[in-house]
Amino acid sequence: MVRGIVLFFSLIYSFLLFGQGTQPKPQPPIFQRLTLDPSTGIPTLYWQAPPFSPIQNPTGFIIYKRLPNEIGNPQNTPIATVNLNSDSNPLYSYTDTEFSSPPHLSGLNGRVEYLLASDGINNEPSQLTSTHGSIYLDKTSTYDKCANKLNVRWLHYLGWGNRIEKYDVYMGNTPVWESMTIAKTVSGNVNQVLIAVEANSVYYLYVEAKKSDSDFTSKSNLIRISTEMPAWPTFLNVDSIISGNQQNYLHFTIDTTTELRKFEVIRWEKADSMASIFTAKNLHSFTNPKTSSFSDTTDSWSARTRPFYYRINAYDICNRLVRVSNLSNSTTIRVVTRGIKNEIRWDSLYSKNANPRKYFLYRTFYPSSGAETELIFETDQNIDLNYVDDLSPFKGLGYSGNFCYYAEAKEFNSNDSLLLVSRSRTVCVEMTPDIVMPNAIDPTSNFSQGQGARNLFVPTISFEATYSMLIYNRWGEIVFQSNNSGWNGYLLNGKIAPEGTYVYKVEVELESKRKIVKTGNVTVLYGKNH
Repeated sequence: MVRGIVLFFSLIYSFLLFGQGTQPKPQPPIFQRLTLDPSTGIPTLYWQAPPFSPIQNPTGFIIYKRLPNEIGNPQNTPIATVNLNSDSNPLYSYTDTEFSSPPHLSGLNGRVEYLLASDGINNEPSQLTSTHGSIYLDKTSTYDKCANKLNVRWLHYLGWGNRIEKYDVYMGNTPVWESMTIAKTVSGNVNQVLIAVEANSVYYLYVEAKKSDSDFTSKSNLIRISTEMPAWPTFLNVDSIISGNQQNYLHFTIDTTTELRKFEVIRWEKADSMASIFTAKNLHSFTNPKTSSFSDTTDSWSARTRPFYYRINAYDICNRLVRVSNLSNSTTIRVVTRGIKNEIRWDSLYSKNANPRKYFLYRTFYPSSGAETELIFETDQNIDLNYVDDLSPFKGLGYSGNFCYYAEAKEFNSNDSLLLVSRSRTVCVEMTPDIVMPNAIDPTSNFSQGQGARNLFVPTISFEATYSMLIYNRWGEIVFQSNNSGWNGYLLNGKIAPEGTYVYKVEVELESKRKIVKTGNVTVLYGKNH
């Protein structure tokens, strides 16, 4: 009934137009949607023929594309025609594959816009449909390196007005868009979204719009976004910590292929534990990964008595800590002298992975020919690190009273390869020499035994030292004085000393300029043959 009424009025309208000599124009098609092949950007248009009219029915359809003219202004340019379906199917489609030269570009390079018209008798086209424009996924969509998120933006689909129900953002790690999955869904009035991703990956994305109250969808172009971050170092390693009297000298290595440009030398006062966080101190910041050493001169006196823990930190461009070196400590050494023995203690070496460690103790002594250093103790035990050094064998042999010590700790991996060396500062102690004085002298005797002679009053000092000596008679007068030589019993006037008791004063000066004074009596007597 309705179709008949429509047909009746169409016939009347047509007769009126013919009566006025005007050729009737067909109705425009119903432009449903356009969509892109995400990979190529090639658009396909879908539309429906207008309602049937025996007088105004279209003879075909004309495809228009919005293209810039000679001066750059967009205009509707016909690019193709489509014949009527032979089977009277009202649904039509057209794929625009002609992109051989600009400005006839595909949807990969920006939004593409199309219009349709019905072609009439004598090539009289209908009115143009409204413009439909593709979704354009902006190639300037960015990767927020510090938030680890993609900031994805697009141009809305043009042609559905506010009847867009939603946008689905598809994402994958390959350009095969058919295999991608939905990463985000937003409402139709949103054209920007943040998507969490992993660093140093490649992502491909496209957007699909769905029209409200229909099954119509439209796909955008495909874009590629790299989440590449500056390359992290594959290794950072503290190689050695060498302690001196006023500093700890660090040597370290950093992977020089890294693209990071922020590193710090961090010092802790405790081992790797929660408590250490509160003692962390940034000693030095640098940007060149070829940097390999640093001298810690802060708190130098504290460094003599307790270990400090060091590591190297690497930060990314967002100031996030991304790599740390091994944590290791300086070695402090303590020497306590007890008589002729020195008790030496030193620190154990920290190893987070409990790697094998070995410890070595060295002693430097000073014969007349110069300094000599020797290994006197080694162990692989990590607790109660101490050694008692008995110096009795050195007495009376002309050695200096100075003895110096340093401890060295080495960390190894499971393959017995050296990972780190931590060496203490050198600590020297000065032994107090024994001073033995004869109690009598016979100036005329030729008897001697060992290093002693009866006709020479001279101190026996267990370690090498200089001395001065004064001899007094019973009236307090100086009758002899010398430096580093003994008394042969003769007075300052060249006469031999008479028998009796004399007072001596010996002042021994050590290498440290410390002085030891020894006083006493010596008896001058003569043998039977005098």
